[in-house]
Amino acid sequence: MSEKEFYAHSLPGRPESQWQRLREHLENCAQRAAAFSSVFSASDWGHVAGLWHDMGKYSREFQSRIRAAGGEEAHVEAVGKVDHSTAGAQHAARCLGHAGKALAYVIAGHHGGLPDGLSTDSCLRSRLEKTIPDYTHCHQDLMNSRPLTLPIVPVKERAGIQFSLFIRMLYSCLVDADFLDTEAFVDAVKHRGRGGYKPLAELSPLFFARLEELRGKALASEVNRQRETILQECLRAAEWEPGLFSLTVPTGGGKTLSSMAFALRHALKHGFRRIIYVIPFTSIIEQNAAVFRSMIGEEAVLEHHSNFEPAEEDHRSRLAAENWDAPIIVTTNVQFFESLFANRSSRCRKLHNIAGSVVILDEVQTLPAPYLLPCLEVLRELAAT
Repeated sequence: MSEKEFYAHSLPGRPESQWQRLREHLENCAQRAAAFSSVFSASDWGHVAGLWHDMGKYSREFQSRIRAAGGEEAHVEAVGKVDHSTAGAQHAARCLGHAGKALAYVIAGHHGGLPDGLSTDSCLRSRLEKTIPDYTHCHQDLMNSRPLTLPIVPVKERAGIQFSLFIRMLYSCLVDADFLDTEAFVDAVKHRGRGGYKPLAELSPLFFARLEELRGKALASEVNRQRETILQECLRAAEWEPGLFSLTVPTGGGKTLSSMAFALRHALKHGFRRIIYVIPFTSIIEQNAAVFRSMIGEEAVLEHHSNFEPAEEDHRSRLAAENWDAPIIVTTNVQFFESLFANRSSRCRKLHNIAGSVVILDEVQTLPAPYLLPCLEVLRELAAT
């Protein structure tokens, strides 16, 4: 079979000439995943993951299946599942040593979820030992790769959380790239509804202009003097190097606006891409999201929690909730932390957009004690990277 005869996706009703070629899909995913993972200095890893994730689609079994799905009656008997994700995982483990095993987790799980290492029949070890359809029709230039350098410095006491978070972030880059490229092919109209948000550099002047108006209207009082002091301290802290910060302010002290002022200034100084506001209670989320919208406009803020249902016509918010590509996210502790420890593609898809963000945790004392250690560990690791 020639390169032109291998396809990643077919659509019933479309002629074969309009199906997505496999090489195109792999190269598109490689470019997207490389761009996503460049935020945490792993663009080479993302590129290889994207290039190899569907390597198994070069098997004759998969190509027979895709033609059946596309409507060719002669191949209807071939319809059924064909394992196409294990091939890239096995190739990575065979060619790239320890780095390849990290990639193998990501590639093997890009549909079914990140596998365990040893515990189940579908664990990574079983997948790497599994007999799979022949994929050697894949062109050699797609199978080649340079050695990969780990972008983190392992610390013995923290190696587990370091590697776990790195693999999840890389997984997020791959699955989001895969979803987006497939969506662009299958439903171009839907895909064009994504993005288009103003960057923080354009939103910041709006916020501070509105903040100046509010400060100008504030009456002279001891409470407002204390609010001004808190705001100025936050703005000074925004000039510091990135890390972990704490702000202890009583109710009524103006921490919502002061913390957002810090976040915007800090993000622009250090080149961060978005602000993620994490809050335990949906009632507070709704209040804070309304405040932020009044400061910078309706479209810049994505409110993502179980009680919020975007308007039917607000397609962009629905799409942004899938991967958090909006500039300002307001969400719950549950949504934020469960995603960081999840293994399913739908939950992990947004993770790479947490990298390169300012994350604010409001009412942090409400984090449940049984989960406090893992929550603090992942926050520490996010700040370190």
